[in-house]
Amino acid sequence: MKVAQFSLDELIFSYREMGKEEDALAYLEDVAARYFNSSLGDAALRASVPVLSRLGLGEKALTRVSDLIRRFKRTTWERDLLFEKGMIYKYNLGEHEKAEQVFLDFVQSYPDDLVSEFARLELGYAPTQLGREKTGEQRVSGVNLFQSYPNPFNAETLLGFALPQATSVKLVIYDVLGQRVRTLADGEMPSGVHRVVWDSKNEAGREVSSGIYFCRLEGDGGKLLQVRKLVLLR
Repeated sequence: MKVAQFSLDELIFSYREMGKEEDALAYLEDVAARYFNSSLGDAALRASVPVLSRLGLGEKALTRVSDLIRRFKRTTWERDLLFEKGMIYKYNLGEHEKAEQVFLDFVQSYPDDLVSEFARLELGYAPTQLGREKTGEQRVSGVNLFQSYPNPFNAETLLGFALPQATSVKLVIYDVLGQRVRTLADGEMPSGVHRVVWDSKNEAGREVSSGIYFCRLEGDGGKLLQVRKLVLLR
């Protein structure tokens, strides 16, 4: 199923590059119908959810994501789709109370998952309040990941962070599924303010789709320091 999903994602990217995302949706719908109840058909349905969202078809996206959640209980897809359902409620349909309930359900179901950090951010927690700290564990004092500028942005955005002392950090962009999109900084950094530009491209140098992304400042061992939300509008 992962191979099918990857192939469909590549196809969607090609359609989007040509400005024909409606054609991509039509193709996915056709594949889903032709290969109904198979791994390829399921992958086509799954791939169609973000396409529907980007095309502004929120009600249809919500119906599809809800159906898929019912079918794929206790799988990785359920986790991804549940968060996506919250994003559809919030950003496509403007139903913030329903979105909040979905994000709360997500945090309760997946408290230690990376995407739970993003769900907490959607719930309005300050970046330094994200995650659950273990007893005796404290965050690095004085670390600050500034809000990107501009945000929302079209092609590129400036990210900055401050370190009170020299330390090893990573600055990583993730999509709403918790998949790594781009590593912007990785290594030992001196104290002070650091700035880096994200050009809205992934590690392969391809432009990513419009949507919500998260910038995560990580310390040693991938420990969360702070996270910010980015909105890309093409």
